[in-house]
Amino acid sequence: MLDSAKGTSLDRFERMLEILRAESVLMMEAYFDESGTHKASPVVCIAGYLFTTEQARHLNREWADTLADFGVTIFHASECGNGRGEFQHLLPERRNELTKRIIGIIRRRMEAGFAVTMSETDFHQTPAPTWVKGGPYMICAMCPVWHKRMGQKKFLRRGNILFF
Repeated sequence: MLDSAKGTSLDRFERMLEILRAESVLMMEAYFDESGTHKASPVVCIAGYLFTTEQARHLNREWADTLADFGVTIFHASECGNGRGEFQHLLPERRNELTKRIIGIIRRRMEAGFAVTMSETDFHQTPAPTWVKGGPYMICAMCPVWHKRMGQKKFLRRGNILFF
């Protein structure tokens, strides 16, 4: 039995892998945004990107450096495109340049991109596994993970793989 009070997080993680007899582990990071999560919306949409841990580190560093180069602290596409908020001091050409650099960073570093939508009507008419909680948002959020999991099977020679 795993005693969570003893050892470091790494020790506990290694013990979990031992118990599950995992031969391969894939650690991915996801960055995503959602739309349509308010009550009046008939559709939920989640879109974003999956990154390996190493590429996520590079992405975070390049992203921060790029924001600093343009004198902003966060990238919000609609505010940047319309010159609002932190982006009001940037001329349209500079805002376009910033957007292109951000897109370039994502394209270089991402493993996969995704967009998933589900309507409330479809959600309530579709039988879901008994463990699924959280409604359409949870299903949309899990779809990229399931998809990536299926794609990774081609890289395995044998055994199980765990996704976190």
